[in-house]
Amino acid sequence: ARKLLGFFSEEKIWTISGDLGAGKTTLIRAICQLLGVKSPVQSPTFSIVLPYTGEKCFIYHFDCYRLESKEDFFSIGGHEYLYSGEYCFLEWAENIKEVFDTPVLNIHIEFMNETERKLTAAYINL
Repeated sequence: ARKLLGFFSEEKIWTISGDLGAGKTTLIRAICQLLGVKSPVQSPTFSIVLPYTGEKCFIYHFDCYRLESKEDFFSIGGHEYLYSGEYCFLEWAENIKEVFDTPVLNIHIEFMNETERKLTAAYINL
């Protein structure tokens, strides 16, 4: 988390991908802690988006797993979050890929074994 934030701290929209249980929320939790979030960071599975206050920023954590279209995302004010200038971390962004018309930063998490994960950072078209 520290290395990723060091490389991409200026990037405000991050998509996090990987298999179910790969560690997407765990990674976002670690990044939020580095950004100074003191409250518990949980998966926004049912609420879709959870806001957090860091030391010098706001953070919006999305779980787009249950969204089926860009219209679903826009109906929760998603567009306003993305253009707020604040950090937006999106799990399962591939479900709303029509929202993004330019490449986005994607952190892909891959299982290596029970205790290790491989993280790949790249700008991709969803």
